[in-house]
Amino acid sequence: MKGRDNTPRAVQDCHDLLAWMILHLDKFPRFRCLFSVVYKPENLRSANHNRNSSDETNNKQSFRLASALIPVAGVERFTNCSGVQVGVHGECVYATKEGLSPKRLAGRLLWLIFSSLFLFSPLLAAESLSCTAEPGQGPEMVVIPPGQFLMGSPESKASKNSEEGPQHVVTIQNAFALMRCEVTVEEFELFINETGYETDAEKRGECKGSELGKKQKANWITPGFEQGNKQPVVCVSWHDANAYAEWLSQRSGQDYRLPTEAEWEYAARAGTSRPFSTGDCIHTDQANYNGHSDFNNCGAKSGVYRQQTVPVEQLDAANPWGLRHMHGNVWEWTADCWHPDYGAAPVDGAFWLTNNGGNCERRVVRGGGWNFEPEFLRSAYRFWTKPDIAYFNQGFRLARTL
Repeated sequence: MKGRDNTPRAVQDCHDLLAWMILHLDKFPRFRCLFSVVYKPENLRSANHNRNSSDETNNKQSFRLASALIPVAGVERFTNCSGVQVGVHGECVYATKEGLSPKRLAGRLLWLIFSSLFLFSPLLAAESLSCTAEPGQGPEMVVIPPGQFLMGSPESKASKNSEEGPQHVVTIQNAFALMRCEVTVEEFELFINETGYETDAEKRGECKGSELGKKQKANWITPGFEQGNKQPVVCVSWHDANAYAEWLSQRSGQDYRLPTEAEWEYAARAGTSRPFSTGDCIHTDQANYNGHSDFNNCGAKSGVYRQQTVPVEQLDAANPWGLRHMHGNVWEWTADCWHPDYGAAPVDGAFWLTNNGGNCERRVVRGGGWNFEPEFLRSAYRFWTKPDIAYFNQGFRLARTL
């Protein structure tokens, strides 16, 4: 943070650190009126304001720019704070109370990080599993750090399908954010009410898998089982998920999208290498699946079968990175087109579309659903669905480019 080192690496470091802070500001109430931070060099250049200007008009103009780039909840918080000023340090814009200098700001940053790791860890542990965002305020997101992982399953694995190989190293070069929970009925309903959007299931008069069948026209409102506001929305197609992402992006000013298949598996594994983020086995206390079946005699057969979705905050369902229900509850759409195996797959986590024989009439889904056996909940398991077809066990969560 010190100096004005604007090299790409320095800018990226700044970007990753400040993005983390934006998304975790709610965990530190004492800092809510202290500062906020954003990173958007192209907007900085277009704003043409002086880095050291104390001009009130310039500050107000800059703060409007900053506010447009902070998550909606953060905008409301800081517009209600008094004495807010804006400064620029390198390619990092920051809004501060009492006009903190870059040096003092760096000190506050270090204190915040230290506090998050050591002083407030019990608070984070308690709050980090909650999906507290209200509809229209943007979803609760988790920053996924850059890193490497082995994607797919090894050749020796008995449960491996041919679609899961060859196993290969993927490097996620940039941090991104992923919704802590699946998109809920309540969140999707706001989108429908504001746009008048008609889902593919409503157009077709059918949601696949539902016992209601075509006669009663199952859809996201009536999928064939009772759905509360906090349960994941189902009966949504790939097209529906992308329409929701576009609406949320326009509404919030952020870049929301479906995750790539590699991003999804990287986040689901959360630094683990076993079949599940929970290890070699999973249990119906941890995930929502058909507990009448076992997995490699590990004890996943509990006899519990709920026969529908559960609320996104229910069960001990968070992985080591705090993402809920990455295993089970609903299958989740990804952005990628279907490839029958990982031959020539991207090694950087990028979108994998028509190149190398991709079939975009089939889109990749991940995670397993509430009516599937534990085998299908593995981090490496992959399947596909046609993009205009909706199923009663299929939903989605969104990623956000940082």
